[in-house]
Amino acid sequence: MVQPFRRVVRVMVCCAVVLAPRAARAADEPERPAQKAPSPEDAALDRLVRQLSDDDWKVREKAQQDLGRFGAGAVPRLKAQLGEAKDPELRARIEGALKQIEANDATGATFVTLHLKDAPAAEAFDQLSRQTEATLTTQPPGLLQRDDLPKVTLDVEREPFWLVMRKLCGTCSVRPERSGEKKLALAADDGSWARRPFVTSGPFLITANELYVTRGVRFGAEQPAEAKNRLPRDPLAPDGIQDHAQLQVEAWFEPKLSGMSWSVGNVVEATDDTGRSMVLPRGAEPRRRATYGGSRYYGEWESVVWLSVPPRDKPGAKLTRLKFLSSFSVQTGGDRFEVPNVLAAKDVEHVAGPARLVVKGLQRLGNDQYELAIGSYPVADVAAWRAVQAGQFRRGPQLVYDDGRALNQAGGSSSMSDREYSSQLRFTAERGREPAKLVWDVPTGVQQFTVPVEFQDLPIP
Repeated sequence: MVQPFRRVVRVMVCCAVVLAPRAARAADEPERPAQKAPSPEDAALDRLVRQLSDDDWKVREKAQQDLGRFGAGAVPRLKAQLGEAKDPELRARIEGALKQIEANDATGATFVTLHLKDAPAAEAFDQLSRQTEATLTTQPPGLLQRDDLPKVTLDVEREPFWLVMRKLCGTCSVRPERSGEKKLALAADDGSWARRPFVTSGPFLITANELYVTRGVRFGAEQPAEAKNRLPRDPLAPDGIQDHAQLQVEAWFEPKLSGMSWSVGNVVEATDDTGRSMVLPRGAEPRRRATYGGSRYYGEWESVVWLSVPPRDKPGAKLTRLKFLSSFSVQTGGDRFEVPNVLAAKDVEHVAGPARLVVKGLQRLGNDQYELAIGSYPVADVAAWRAVQAGQFRRGPQLVYDDGRALNQAGGSSSMSDREYSSQLRFTAERGREPAKLVWDVPTGVQQFTVPVEFQDLPIP
């Protein structure tokens, strides 16, 4: 019985000899923190990167498209993968995803991720504004702190900004008042803004606001021959009948963009629920065939689409389909032109992108009135100059006091030729004060976007 006991002792001693040094080393080493689990965002990113090498090309294609929606947070991971990739197709897909992220950051849709559970309205919109890097303001200032606002529960993963914005506005009964130029302003609403028919394309949103039908007679006018032949006529209607419909539409730019212009093109298709066309006939008054340009108010751009209306004896109940093209112009680069001691300025020049800007002089008119003479001329590429010229006077030039506050503009006049734009702008100063400096923010690059718009089943009054 002695021998087996000795063997057990030897085994235990050996174990003690082996374990003792390990225990000593563990006591000397600092405690290592527990490895942090990857976030859901990181896990989704890693999964998509792996899918770029999937055997199924459809999976690879979708993974590339989804990676383009991640934004700048995915760039380090993709660049690291690109450095390791040997397969030509894998490299091409990674490069494609990186280019899409770059394009989206500049002029594409911003993709938003929100996971909210009974969150206050102020917190929900604050998270949205931080993801778009926009300054959030409200009118009145405490709009989102109201006690009657419901809590927000929303779970969205990389959805386009305007779709998320509509959901939040509908929940909180607010609407955007200003968008673009890194600003997002909200005002109270009855919830109707979020229920309007809409179309989104990248960073742009177009909504249908109101549809009016106007019955009128234009004295001394005749109905176009084509309209007489094509449309059933009201036997009591005079030749100068001017029945038409007006659809008020509104366009929005994402907060990150600096919108320069927006226009509504000719109607491609307009059909009521009886199958009759509501496109204005050829020969109708031009302003009723299309609306060009748009009026801007704090980031809102409003315009009107003009349509014909069905005969009075057989009115339609719905505008079943309306199709037209819309054009957006976005500033992609800018420069600041400053002229100190502007009262003494004479023919001061500054080149900003494709334009040569000239401050010809500032004249005191009396009664605290000033007139500023300025001009804009192409440097080389006339087409490029024309593209930016329309936006050169959108935010300036401004005359400012020595404390940085701007004088009030009081009208002016302008003239334009193929290679020159001249303007005389009037400003009103506070009594006893005079302008100290001219400040002019001018665009140096413009990008144009064409967005197809289609609305369906709009009720006709």
